[in-house]
Amino acid sequence: MKKLSLRLITTFVLVIPLFFSCEKNEVTFDRNSLTNEILLQKAETFLEFTTHQAFEDSVKILSSLSRHQLSAWEQKRNFVSLRTMFETIIEQETAQADLEELQIKENKALLKTMKHTFSPLIREVKVMISVSLEDGVEYNLFNPSYASVLNKDGIVKIGKSLFKFGANEILQIVDGNPNEISSLMNITQNSQTENLRYYPVHSDRKLVKDSRAKIGANERYCFQTNTPPDSTSYTDLRLRAWSRGFQSIYYDYSFDNYVNNVSYFIEMHFTRKTWYGSINHSTESYSSDGTWIAYTHFDLPYGLYPPSGTQTYNLGQNFAGKTSSPTYTFWSVNFATYYQQDYGVSIFGTQNFKFLTMRCTTQ
Repeated sequence: MKKLSLRLITTFVLVIPLFFSCEKNEVTFDRNSLTNEILLQKAETFLEFTTHQAFEDSVKILSSLSRHQLSAWEQKRNFVSLRTMFETIIEQETAQADLEELQIKENKALLKTMKHTFSPLIREVKVMISVSLEDGVEYNLFNPSYASVLNKDGIVKIGKSLFKFGANEILQIVDGNPNEISSLMNITQNSQTENLRYYPVHSDRKLVKDSRAKIGANERYCFQTNTPPDSTSYTDLRLRAWSRGFQSIYYDYSFDNYVNNVSYFIEMHFTRKTWYGSINHSTESYSSDGTWIAYTHFDLPYGLYPPSGTQTYNLGQNFAGKTSSPTYTFWSVNFATYYQQDYGVSIFGTQNFKFLTMRCTTQ
């Protein structure tokens, strides 16, 4: 395989102008104007990006938009992101649970006969979003920040290929044929073909059920519940939080190289008890602070290094807006290689997470 030229390496490593494409038309994005007429003319099925760097830059920008800004942008292009589906399901589930609890309050006998009515949208996104009576609504996605640029099936087009992002993997249709999407959904590492590829994400991400569960060095976890003896409006709440380091990789056939991303981030998840189980609790009363230490077992190429030593951080209250699942990225980098390498990404330090009167710590 050909060795990358310095010019090609620079294209992936440096921050470059952001481009989106649709039907071979390219438009430059003005970073200083989030409300600018930008990006796609239409995107009924999935978004298209000319390069992986454009994709990653867009993740950062769109993830920072408010719910109102993102909705307005999507509506202009007839596109609905996975993030919008996720938040809409939470709103519908909350409204339905509130209605059912009001009915039960008026008639206690309903507790014996009532069944919760789930949002009809859940069936449409069951591949990418899971709903359980214990944990509420959650992404099946190794990095939730990607939800802003994925469709409901986790699909996006980068270069000439189609990709599906999942909980622990990236799937690829090399030639970008959308007729292969249904086949792609069933691809495993052992059943991949020349055109349908499977790339595992190097992360220990999993749903942790109790504090005794062991997690690898690239994922830390904590949780706290709040069930005070007195009756308050904040009874039966739960805070779960993770700090994560991960590496994703896939092959870019357009440039004849591997595309890598290494990221370190935190994620929080808030739920409350209902009459039938748990539901997401959207709030602005949360924050996080502490330290983090980035580590890779092998050095990243081209002189790319995460911050050295212990890093401190202090995120103010409501740092991601009103939500039940705030995330924050400490550091992220994209680069190309002509070989496939697991760099052994890990995250350490002490991360403190606060949600109302609760606090948990990963260390």
